[in-house]
Amino acid sequence: MSKHTLETKLKAVDFYINKQYSYKETAELHGANTSDVIQWVALFKKHGKEGLQSTYTKYSAEFKMVFMSKHTLETKLKAVDFYINKQYSYKETAELHGANTSDVIQWVALFKKHGKEGLQSTYTKYSAEFKMDVLTYIEKTGASIRE
Repeated sequence: MSKHTLETKLKAVDFYINKQYSYKETAELHGANTSDVIQWVALFKKHGKEGLQSTYTKYSAEFKMVFMSKHTLETKLKAVDFYINKQYSYKETAELHGANTSDVIQWVALFKKHGKEGLQSTYTKYSAEFKMDVLTYIEKTGASIRE
């Protein structure tokens, strides 16, 4: 369970976006860490209020598909740019782009070694429709992904 309520998260996002407080000021005012606020703002911008829900069980199959899907080349390039040119940390970059820190570390390494081509997806053979069907089945039946 999240230590911050949905109401607190929404207020913090509002302070950052509409009242133009910094991440740090917003975090201090709402009893949160700066990284929490960065993540809440990124999730809100990408998914709206649903992105701030405290448990994955409340998310729709469509939300899971979008949130858990592979990242686009554009997202990877933006994240690499933020890390290299704007000098954000790996963690900050990941939170701002809805990725895991380990993903950003890998993207930066691939970009440095192979350029843009190193970030191209090369390995999925399942369509988005098939993945949605699987997630819907799992959600309806409570089945394990390993079944």
